[in-house]
Amino acid sequence: MLINKKSLLFISIITLLALILIIIIVKTNNNTVVYTPPISPVVIKNSTSTPVKKVSPTKTTVKTVSLDYGSAKTMYEGHRIQFNDCLATPNKMTVKNGTKIMLDGRSATGNKVSMGGVTYNLENYQFKIATITAKQLPAILTVNCTNASGPHYNIASISVAQ
Repeated sequence: MLINKKSLLFISIITLLALILIIIIVKTNNNTVVYTPPISPVVIKNSTSTPVKKVSPTKTTVKTVSLDYGSAKTMYEGHRIQFNDCLATPNKMTVKNGTKIMLDGRSATGNKVSMGGVTYNLENYQFKIATITAKQLPAILTVNCTNASGPHYNIASISVAQ
């Protein structure tokens, strides 16, 4: 009986050590990112013909949608950010996860708007539609802009909620 108890104790200790080792390996592998942004991973799906850059390893799809400015402005009322020479209006927005927003370029010279690692070229009064999703909620997405006068950082923020 004593040998069976010792064998059982030995197997229990080995199993416990194996579990601890697995936890350490998983945590170590999850922390090997060179750059960790201060926000949660955000995937932006672009519904225009501009290619989508992946921020996280999940699959994203690209859809091309033909929509005139007047219809888009009406459709995305309350979910539209205007960029006029890199001045964002409004400069704060809260959306639910998966919400589509309109990035409305109001400059004759154009703006390059970037958020979540994706850059949108808004040239000569052009607009783009982006779907905002985050894996971890809540999330805050900072918006940067570049125009002829140079880069402008943190010109707007989008809070992503459930």
